[in-house]
Amino acid sequence: MSNIPHSAEANDFKPCFRRRNYLIMAVSVCLITLGFILMTGPSCTMDHFNPDVFSHLRIVIAPTCCFIGYLTMIVGVMLR
Repeated sequence: MSNIPHSAEANDFKPCFRRRNYLIMAVSVCLITLGFILMTGPSCTMDHFNPDVFSHLRIVIAPTCCFIGYLTMIVGVMLR
């Protein structure tokens, strides 16, 4: 027998996040990473202009994907 008293507080441990929260946060990290990957590509140089810099994918879709990822991260943290 140990001399350590058992308190009710030690047995009432509740983790901050549930499995669902971690799943939502993992999806949001994937969305943010996908958005940054979609933003990458060849750049312009002083000798050559690359019109792909202003493509719809890099200007609209990738930042929207990142924004949705950040919003999902907030939902994953705040969801109880």
